[in-house]
Amino acid sequence: MFFNAEFHNDAYFEDTKFHDCVSFDNAIFNKDIILNFERCVLENYINLKVKKCSYINLEESINRDIIDFKPRRNQEVSIEKLNLFNMKNLGHIYIDWDKNNVNSAIEKKFNNKYEYKANQYRMLKENYHQLGEYEQEDKAYVEFKKNKLLADKGNIGYYIKKFLFQTIGDFGTNPKKVACSMFGAIIIFSMLYYLPSIFDYQLIGGNNLGNSYIYSNEIVKSIYYSVVTFLTIGYGDIHPLNLFGMIISGFEGFIGLFLMSYFTVSFVRKVLR
Repeated sequence: MFFNAEFHNDAYFEDTKFHDCVSFDNAIFNKDIILNFERCVLENYINLKVKKCSYINLEESINRDIIDFKPRRNQEVSIEKLNLFNMKNLGHIYIDWDKNNVNSAIEKKFNNKYEYKANQYRMLKENYHQLGEYEQEDKAYVEFKKNKLLADKGNIGYYIKKFLFQTIGDFGTNPKKVACSMFGAIIIFSMLYYLPSIFDYQLIGGNNLGNSYIYSNEIVKSIYYSVVTFLTIGYGDIHPLNLFGMIISGFEGFIGLFLMSYFTVSFVRKVLR
């Protein structure tokens, strides 16, 4: 037991098998001191609620029980760098994404090593799922997918994938963001239909429109037509008048199908959990 202990030298436990529980509760590791469990087999409860530590290394270790990082109420826990690379988690890891600054601790250690970071976020994502901590699972999943994407940054499709999957909806974890993207797309296409009419070039119109306010006001008509097209309703009261109108309408219909499907997946994912 190392409860309230203060370390002035590195603590190395490489290639060690722990049969009994070990506690570093409230321990202080002075500047640049390392707590190293590399390639260890942890078969019992390990308390890592350290008060201060520059670097905790669990690379290639095997956890068969519980590793506990999660601070108690009003407890101060500070881990500057964390390494969970290639760790096999056969038990549970209690670690709070925000209070333990998980993202910051992994980022500081691995910086631009995207594959290394993706490996750890994937493990944490699965761990949070087993614990039923779905909000934290989503955060780990987003970081996992983001780093997998960054690892392929040189590929031609990187920016397309980033926009379609990350920017629009955080890889299907954020239905609110997808809904905002849908609203933004409708407004953008409304402007594409409206702006040419300023120069007396109509992209959309229709017969027997009467004196309705919706049909006589170009801005309102453009928004209405954009909504109907985006949602693939297609009433037919307003339709494209030329090739440009047809191309833009077809493109908006495709974007509408994609974003509605994306929203459905992300929304149902939240509801079912």
